[in-house]
Amino acid sequence: FDKFHYFERAPATTIVKSATKVLTEFKNNSPQPWFLYLHFFDPHSPYDPPDQFKDMFSGNLKRFNYSQMALDKINLYDGEISFFDQQFGLLLQHLKQQDLYEDTLIVFVSDHGEAFHEHGHGGHGYHLYVEEVRIPLIVKYQSKKGLVDSVVSLVDVLPTIIESVGLPTMTNLPGVNIFNVEKLNARTGVLSEVYR
Repeated sequence: FDKFHYFERAPATTIVKSATKVLTEFKNNSPQPWFLYLHFFDPHSPYDPPDQFKDMFSGNLKRFNYSQMALDKINLYDGEISFFDQQFGLLLQHLKQQDLYEDTLIVFVSDHGEAFHEHGHGGHGYHLYVEEVRIPLIVKYQSKKGLVDSVVSLVDVLPTIIESVGLPTMTNLPGVNIFNVEKLNARTGVLSEVYR
């Protein structure tokens, strides 16, 4: 990386503000391709969204009978998701204003889900239940559209980026390009593991 900015557990507002400055520099100073990695920490425990998002959600959920304590955490977690969604939308808007959106590969992915005592525990990183391992993976790039109807993994992110931007395929990577249906269908599955 040519530049590295680190913010300890910063809210999405800080990350987006820094990212928009860097993107403007890219636009103004470098005609070459660029790579920007952003790591957002919200939504994440402790669940503490900004005030206007704290009371946005309430009530029970249909899919599981949660305790009131778990519901209170879920409602705050959902508030953090809404806050992040707002901030991420501002980032996309900035890309469009800078005329960078259309030709930019955007990969949106989470590193884990979150448990709210569906299987007797909360948080993440200790179990392999669906609430912890089923995560969003959204890729936006030019004409590539559609839903990938296969199980994919975080190991697929790097080969997808490499091949989507026209770099030479790396044969020693464990993942596959998620747009390569033939390779996805040839795979026997993906691995999730916990080793603490």
